[in-house]
Amino acid sequence: MDRITSGLLTAFREEQSLPSDLDEFLLFEHFVNYCIVSKEYNDSFSLEDIHVGGASDKALDGVAIIINGNLVNSKEELEDLERANKYLDVEFLLIQSKTSSNFDSGEIAKFLLGSKDFFCEQSQLPENKHIQVTRRN
Repeated sequence: MDRITSGLLTAFREEQSLPSDLDEFLLFEHFVNYCIVSKEYNDSFSLEDIHVGGASDKALDGVAIIINGNLVNSKEELEDLERANKYLDVEFLLIQSKTSSNFDSGEIAKFLLGSKDFFCEQSQLPENKHIQVTRRN
């Protein structure tokens, strides 16, 4: 990893009070999730609420669902927003992070396949508990 990115990760770790023994790849996933979601959602949020990476993650490292300007983590929140606003403006952020400087079309294809499967009523790909919870909610 280049020095600039490494420095940004160090600053991010400190800013977010993340453990010093957190694996670099996991720190990078949190960093990328934070950078992307914070561009679309200006309020504070928990990194764990949007992180879905790990085994059986459909090639996704982060998922954020923003409804009527609110980062939603449960079906109840969605229903409350629908009742209060009488409409739903929904934005899905599906995130995959890679530290490699090379373009890998196979990795892009996996991300696209996983993203498509995320929206299927009957998932065809294995999914970890984070993905399951996010899809149910």
